[in-house]
Amino acid sequence: MSHLLALEADILTQLASAGLGVTVEPYPDRPQDYTLLDPVGAALVVISGSRYSPSINGVQTRTCRVVITVLVRNLSTHTGAYTLLDGVLNTLHGWQPADWQPLTAISDQFVTEDAGVWQYDTVFETSRLAISPHNPCG
Repeated sequence: MSHLLALEADILTQLASAGLGVTVEPYPDRPQDYTLLDPVGAALVVISGSRYSPSINGVQTRTCRVVITVLVRNLSTHTGAYTLLDGVLNTLHGWQPADWQPLTAISDQFVTEDAGVWQYDTVFETSRLAISPHNPCG
């Protein structure tokens, strides 16, 4: 399995086991067609990109950005966006997925509201070594 697929799977499992009270699933292939079916909300997981440190003998640090998109039908009630944002933060901040460094929180922000569904993004980063299979040292 690719490192990114494994990372996403680990994050999905961690969030699903946290008892957040919402659907937890990968970000949809066609976000414009996504329909929120859960009566409370959803947490959608996507690896939005990576950046790499300078290469030293074929070894680099790969830092991945993980975005958890929170969709909820309420803003500030006990089942609303604020509670879910804090739940996602408490579940993932400092947690260490297999073969990666612990996740660090980068930001969370309001994205949009559409027909009573509030959307926020919470951003985390994690890193691991990327070692070239063509490493001149070995």
